[in-house]
Amino acid sequence: MRLMRSSNEKINQEYFFTTTVSDELEKGDFIVEFFTNPPNPSSEEMPIKITKNFDDLIDFFEQLDK
Repeated sequence: MRLMRSSNEKINQEYFFTTTVSDELEKGDFIVEFFTNPPNPSSEEMPIKITKNFDDLIDFFEQLDK
């Protein structure tokens, strides 16, 4: 996933993500995990950020834009 600023200027970091949707989550909630390297099941790399709903996701994007 390449994140772009509104002016089409590239952000300096490239992120990879995984997402999970489950019946066990509250309505409207979801999980997106962001990594600096492609997720690898055999790796113990932890995500750099986990968002659990739309507000968390937007906050993360806004932090990247600063």
